[in-house]
Amino acid sequence: MASWFLLCADPVLARALFDAGRRELEGSVLGLYAMREHPAAHADRGGDIDSGPLLMGYSVSATGFAMGAAAGLGEEEIVEDILRTVRLGGPLAVNVVPGLKAPSGGGATGSHLGDAILLAMVTTPGRP
Repeated sequence: MASWFLLCADPVLARALFDAGRRELEGSVLGLYAMREHPAAHADRGGDIDSGPLLMGYSVSATGFAMGAAAGLGEEEIVEDILRTVRLGGPLAVNVVPGLKAPSGGGATGSHLGDAILLAMVTTPGRP
């Protein structure tokens, strides 16, 4: 998330944080792109208030914020990978993962907050 917030203030630091995040957190769940909440060596830590639900250590929130940083840094392949995860994994996840689907629903992510974050990340300035 920090790399997304730093895009306009310090793009060099934003890039460094994004690259470090990819090295430590990037992976896949059932072939879909995702970011872990913690490095694999510390996966037993679980989530916290802003993690959202975790699936095998992978975080919906971390993956969503990674998309914004990827968009701002011109990493279109990663943006597309995450959008593919949303399109294919979202409908399944919101009906299977406990706590992901809000009672009032949400189009793509199962919650209105998740959909709002997705919109913010997809519309991050700087995309080619």
